[in-house]
Amino acid sequence: QTKDMAKYLGHGLLTAEGELWKKQRKLIQPAFHKKQLAGLLDKVKAAIVVELDKIRTDAPMDIFPVFNDLAFQTVVKSLFSAAVGQQEINRLQYITEAAQKMLVKELRQPYLGWYFKGFGKIKKHLDLTDEARQILKRLIEERKKSGERQDDLLDMLLEAR
Repeated sequence: QTKDMAKYLGHGLLTAEGELWKKQRKLIQPAFHKKQLAGLLDKVKAAIVVELDKIRTDAPMDIFPVFNDLAFQTVVKSLFSAAVGQQEINRLQYITEAAQKMLVKELRQPYLGWYFKGFGKIKKHLDLTDEARQILKRLIEERKKSGERQDDLLDMLLEAR
């Protein structure tokens, strides 16, 4: 399962093992310091307020999309603050959700691996994942070039040594 997940996520903290995992864990640890988390809390609160405004109380509704958006917006705002446009956020969310669905299919239906490969389903989703990586690389490069601090997780990760 970890190998399947790594196809879409790369070899990061969730999929790495051994020394690579240990190195990445040490790099990200300062982001979980109480002071850093307190600073991110305002960004999380702002994302919650935006999503709460979408909830209608006068009629039944499917709450799953609201919570799904809330989770994604919280991660994006924590990582990139306000430095990412809504169009990029929407595209990253679409790609993330599509890749997650494909990963779940691969994990739950391993006997259909031949079908997923033969009909290009895996390639399609790996191409989407590559598009997301390109968007993220561009955002990181833009941040580096700007020299501006946003006091978000991206700043913390860029400063990690």
